[in-house]
Amino acid sequence: MQHDLLYPRPSFAKATEGRSKTRQTYYDFIKFGFVKVFCVFLFFFVFPGKVSAAALTSVSNVPWSSDISVTGKHTVKFTIVTAVPADGKIVINFPSGFTVSSATFDSWSGFDGGRSLSVSGQVVTITRDNTGTSSTAGAKYIVLAGITNNSSAASTYTATVETQDSSSSTLDGVTTSASFSTTATSDGLDTTAPWPMRGHDNRQSFLGTATAPDYPTLAWKFNFIDNDYHDGAVEDSNGIIYINGTTNVYALNTDGSTKWSVAQSRGTSAGTMLTTNSRLVIWYRNGFVESRSISDGSLVWSYASSIGTDAGSLSMGPDGTILIATNSTGMEGINSDGTRKFYNSATSSRDGTPAVDSTTGEIYTFDDGASAGHYPDGTFKWSATGAPGGSVGNPAQLNFSGSIVCGISRSTPNSGSACLNTSNGSNLWSVSTPGGLGISYTQGAWSPDSSIFYTMQNPAFTVSARNATTGVANWTQSYVGGYGYAGSGNLIVDANN
Repeated sequence: MQHDLLYPRPSFAKATEGRSKTRQTYYDFIKFGFVKVFCVFLFFFVFPGKVSAAALTSVSNVPWSSDISVTGKHTVKFTIVTAVPADGKIVINFPSGFTVSSATFDSWSGFDGGRSLSVSGQVVTITRDNTGTSSTAGAKYIVLAGITNNSSAASTYTATVETQDSSSSTLDGVTTSASFSTTATSDGLDTTAPWPMRGHDNRQSFLGTATAPDYPTLAWKFNFIDNDYHDGAVEDSNGIIYINGTTNVYALNTDGSTKWSVAQSRGTSAGTMLTTNSRLVIWYRNGFVESRSISDGSLVWSYASSIGTDAGSLSMGPDGTILIATNSTGMEGINSDGTRKFYNSATSSRDGTPAVDSTTGEIYTFDDGASAGHYPDGTFKWSATGAPGGSVGNPAQLNFSGSIVCGISRSTPNSGSACLNTSNGSNLWSVSTPGGLGISYTQGAWSPDSSIFYTMQNPAFTVSARNATTGVANWTQSYVGGYGYAGSGNLIVDANN
């Protein structure tokens, strides 16, 4: 008994209870482990699609030409959230009907190092070769060449973009782009018209194809009560003249009588163009762009742009892309069917008028102390500062070959005239003109052979003929009179120079 008191043995009940707890703990461990394994199995193998990648933002595809069946470049823009490693991939899926089998890499922004390109069906994959650095979050774009547009016109095409790591696991996306368009017929500026837009042509040359009279006489006069000084008249190949009032649009016969007039509710217009598809395109200061039939003024389409202007005018690319720009909002391209082609929010022109190379589609804009070259998709080719640039409606002005772009500025300290090399924005020459703010409230004009750039300075009231490559004045002539509002086109050269 004493032995039992000194060394008590556990009772049968206590031993059984201990063994039960041990078994329960073991079973709990096995059950918990099984649940964990089962959850992991479900997470990775049964429902792998439930793992969500971040979505790309601001995804768009911009054909450099919107014409159907045209082979050319496309710019794919997107903003990434997750960094793309130096051996990562960008996967772009084009819509059915676009031929991408011959696609090649042209350029990119936001990535460095080398890359390779592969095509499978409608999917183009750019694979980085691990010679660059990781591309961090932000806006990117890739330009691809050799893509043939769908043969059917539509405004609802979309592409998708996805970024992947080297094992093809999704990083961001798959994300669908904004809709883009192809147009059935190639529109463009009506070059058969003697004066189809404010600056005469896409280059903003202010060089006419007709011979002006030595001593002009009044043939007729048309009075309209809703007149406005912001926008000039345009004339088609039949001699019909189109003018915009603040409440009406007018078409005038060759004797000054009214062919037709239609009411408009957009107010003051900023620019007007005649197109090869017999359309009258009007941009209003409140941002609206309208296309009307020249036969009766009926409305074809209306587009609400975010870009309005006080004094600039619109221009047109070779595929009919309508171009408008201001320095506070950026530049916008509008397809000939009234849909958006691109929007570049980077400032580019102070209420000015773009000049367009009708061969390449490249776009040039001027601002006080700055200027820029753009590709047809609206992305920057170059941006230059320091040289005088156009201001408050003063346009960029391109020579015939597209190698030189010139402009006139009005603001101190950059008041004066300048010409730049279009390949890189380098300054060929600049000439400052004394007078300070308010000088050069006008634009220049090109000679028929583009060897001379005529400059008009006010309130200095002088006109100079300058060598286009050196800026040296061949002559300077004073004149008497005032000057018009910005970009009003008060210096024009005829076919006889």
